[in-house]
Amino acid sequence: MPLFHPEVDILRYREGDLDEEEKRSVDKHIQGCADCREYLAFVDDFQAGLQELTPEELAGTQTCPEPELIYNYEQGTLDEKSARQLRAHMLFCDACTDELYALRRLRHPRSFTQAVIRIAKKAAKKVLQVLDISGTGELLELAPGVSRSDEEGSREDVQIEDTVADPETKQSSAIRIQIDADPKGTGARMRLQADPPQPDWKVSLALVDGEELMAVPIAERETPLGSDVAPGSYVVNIRKGENSLASFALEVQAAA
Repeated sequence: MPLFHPEVDILRYREGDLDEEEKRSVDKHIQGCADCREYLAFVDDFQAGLQELTPEELAGTQTCPEPELIYNYEQGTLDEKSARQLRAHMLFCDACTDELYALRRLRHPRSFTQAVIRIAKKAAKKVLQVLDISGTGELLELAPGVSRSDEEGSREDVQIEDTVADPETKQSSAIRIQIDADPKGTGARMRLQADPPQPDWKVSLALVDGEELMAVPIAERETPLGSDVAPGSYVVNIRKGENSLASFALEVQAAA
């Protein structure tokens, strides 16, 4: 899996070199893509460090440093002179920049899950069909005694669980997104369960185009995200401050 989506020109986007149509396309992609938002934050942080370099330093060097040097830079233990030289080199070296980005992601892990769920009608009730799921989250099996439709892959509700950790405090919680078809409407009901709750974290539900529908602290074991949520694409994001800890991209399809 690439570190970010290479077809999305983040650098030209940030430098304002895209035309309006290209910019709108990248805007829409970034709003719905946690990977590219994370890479964009990395680019902004890296470019901020270039502002202090002199023209002589910006000339850089063509020789790639030892991996240990990049590791020490990411850890913040590299001396200032060597750090400035490394930043100048990475301005022209994609390989070393990618290595730094990979180290940063390892140090600040973030979970990501993507699922496609269809609401289906079965006899006098509605069930959910999981068409696809990928990422770090796990689709939980139905508990004993919970009925299952005769149609393969159909169930009363969908529960996706992932362990989300704060890399700074090392605190973690089992985060479960539970989705079921609203029996009185045409959409789905969503709620988040956290064990244990994390009042310093916040959960938000947003449309894929970036419009935020709700955002509240995870102060209780169960937090409603929405009732009769219309079919469409959504992102459930777990954040602490400005840092994204986990994202769940959920596509809900109308009854077939």
